[in-house]
Amino acid sequence: MARRGKIDRQLKVELDDVEQKLFLLKINFDKYFNGVEPQEPTRDREEMRRLMRDMVNIEINNAVQRYKFKSLQARFTSLEQYFTRNLLMIERGTHPKFKFRLELQERRRTELDKARARRRTVLDTQRNEEVGFRDVYDDFMNKRKACGQKSDLDFKKVRKALQDQVEAIKSEYKCSSVKLRVTVVDGKAKVKAVPES
Repeated sequence: MARRGKIDRQLKVELDDVEQKLFLLKINFDKYFNGVEPQEPTRDREEMRRLMRDMVNIEINNAVQRYKFKSLQARFTSLEQYFTRNLLMIERGTHPKFKFRLELQERRRTELDKARARRRTVLDTQRNEEVGFRDVYDDFMNKRKACGQKSDLDFKKVRKALQDQVEAIKSEYKCSSVKLRVTVVDGKAKVKAVPES
């Protein structure tokens, strides 16, 4: 029958510490793989490698402690393979969770680009409408002046009246755009709205 060596109290504390650090290392890498942590915990991994290297040189007489160290060593080797495999997948862009995040970022970027394009279109349309209303207003004021009518009407009031007229014609004729023309009828300048398809 084999003799059991005495339990080394200091070694027991060290083995428990290694076990806890190994557990925390796995948690930290899982956080990184799941996107909770932005950086890979390389410092913790290097510290664990150093601890394992240092413990290999220790002579362990107690069979229970020797078994515990061997199982911790095997668990660390298994975790090293797991970390390496996942890091390679991340590097190649095939890691499922990173792939999902990349697709999500791409989808968000596309939606953001579409929203910006829509906003630009709306702003361009508003700017063009404003320029159009300003051109019609200037032409209207010039023709009113030429006809001897009052030519100091407020632009905002004229624009509001023209906008109301455009909206009324759009809803009545079910058209997408309305052309505004300034004409002189019976010696008076008038703005005529004509529906366009």
